[in-house]
Amino acid sequence: TVKTGKAQEMFAYDRLVLTLGSELVRPPIPGLAAHSFDVDTYASALRLDAHLAALARQPTSDARSTVVIVGAGFTGIEVATEMPAKLDRAGVTGHRRIVLVDPSAVVGATIGQNARPVINEALSALNIETRLAVIVTSVDASSITLSSGEVIATDTVVWCAGMRASPLAADLCSERDRSGRLMVDPFMRASGLKNVFAAGDVASCIVDGVHATVMSCQFARPMGRFAGHNVVADLFGEPMLPLNIDWYVTVLDLGKWGALYTVGWDRLVRTTGASAKSTKLTINHERIYPPRSGSRADLLAAAAPTLQAPPAARP
Repeated sequence: TVKTGKAQEMFAYDRLVLTLGSELVRPPIPGLAAHSFDVDTYASALRLDAHLAALARQPTSDARSTVVIVGAGFTGIEVATEMPAKLDRAGVTGHRRIVLVDPSAVVGATIGQNARPVINEALSALNIETRLAVIVTSVDASSITLSSGEVIATDTVVWCAGMRASPLAADLCSERDRSGRLMVDPFMRASGLKNVFAAGDVASCIVDGVHATVMSCQFARPMGRFAGHNVVADLFGEPMLPLNIDWYVTVLDLGKWGALYTVGWDRLVRTTGASAKSTKLTINHERIYPPRSGSRADLLAAAAPTLQAPPAARP
């Protein structure tokens, strides 16, 4: 039984595969829903782009020239460092401010000590301000108020603070983690649910005996391939394949400054700047895309339960 809109519907199935995404966590902050933007979906990103283009046609003011990004995790850092170029393309010229806000005392609290100095260097080079150890208390059409008492004049608040699994997972009586993800075994079978497989941002799996997957394409893509293979194998009584990923990399885009490429769960810095940016562009423009040939054979081959090697670090 699942919720579809305001109703509930029941579906019969032999095997159920959930390959769902995530959604933003939006706390009930006064004015947040009505006066903020996000990049959680393609439609949301288009709405933000249209808003920035409209700013260029407005009279100069502090609010027009200031963008506040809330959430200094992976998404917030990428949005903040890309914002100078986005404002350039939108035609918002003159003096501009970009402010990154987070309740943590540091930028990128979960990214680790090895990577953080590189991120701070990029933020400084791009003239991005930070407001740390504060929370947002209210938002209106032309300002944002922080718990420190500071009021920042801005027409543009971009919310990037936290993600959770699709709420559909909560409709299933199964074990879930703190992000609402279903716990799955190495075969992508949901814990406590008969004949249910899950993959992507809606699922959490221990992939190397120690670490659980994170909400990223790096894990969602192979999880989907293995879940698809295993549900068919299970239906026909064939052996299923366990997912094991013994490597982990992070490639964080840092706008015009470049990017950051780290290896391992402790995120040791491998490359930075233009070379890491080249790797990031390869991931975004080539690696994550399905075959574009339209060939059935190519599409099926891309769905094979295999693991890609880590992305190459550019010289």
